[in-house]
Amino acid sequence: MTPSLFAAADAMPEPLQKQNLAELVRLVEVFLQAKASASSRPVQVTVFPPDDRLELASCAAPEVFLPQGGHLQGRVTVGVRCKAPVSWTLYVQANVGVMMEYLVTALPLAAGHVIGYNDLTTVTAEQSPVTAYYVTDPSQLVGRTLAMTMAAGTPFRLNALRKNDVVKQGQTVRVMSARQGFRISTSGVAQSGGVEGDTVSVKLKSGKIVAGTAHEGGTVELSQ
Repeated sequence: MTPSLFAAADAMPEPLQKQNLAELVRLVEVFLQAKASASSRPVQVTVFPPDDRLELASCAAPEVFLPQGGHLQGRVTVGVRCKAPVSWTLYVQANVGVMMEYLVTALPLAAGHVIGYNDLTTVTAEQSPVTAYYVTDPSQLVGRTLAMTMAAGTPFRLNALRKNDVVKQGQTVRVMSARQGFRISTSGVAQSGGVEGDTVSVKLKSGKIVAGTAHEGGTVELSQ
C-alpha cells in the first residue's frame, strides 16, 4: 500500500534548535572566574561574544575547556564543545586581567619635596609589564625625597626618588684602606655627605683630610 503524503510528512525529523550564544558566553566567564580564583589578587574577566550570525545546534551539556598550552592571564582562548545531539567545537576569545593597587601622587609635587602620607593615593588597574615597576608599599616612599617634579596622578617609581645618603656630613665613619693585601680600619669625621658610590672627604684623627667612596653602614673606602 502506498503511504499517504500526510504519513510521509509526519516521518520527517524536526529541525534542530539553535544554541543560545549568550549562554555559552556566561559558561566561559564562570569557567575563567573559577580557574583564576586561586590568584591572590582580584581578577577581571571579559568575554568577547562570538558573531551573533553563528548558528550552532542546541547542546544539552556544553563543555568548556582550556586548549593545550593555553594560559589564564591577558588575552586568552577558551574552547566550548558539544558531543550530542550534534558534535561541534567553538573557540571564544576573552581577557583575564589580574588587578593590582599602586600608589600615585594625590597632588602635584615638586622636585626636592619630602613625601608624606597625604601626598599618596591609590589606583587599581590591570597588572602589566609596566605596572610591575610601580610602588605599592607606602613605607618605600614616606620620608623620601623626590628627584623630579611629578604631576597629580603620576605613578610612583623608585627611580623618581633621591637616593638616601649612606654617609652624612659630620658623621663619624669607619675608614677602610687596603695595603699590601691587608685591610686597615680607622675612624674619622665625614666632611661631606653622599649616596652609595659617591666620593666623600673625611677628616682623620690626625687632622689629615682624605677622600674615599661612600658605602652602606657609614663606611668610606679610601681611593687607591
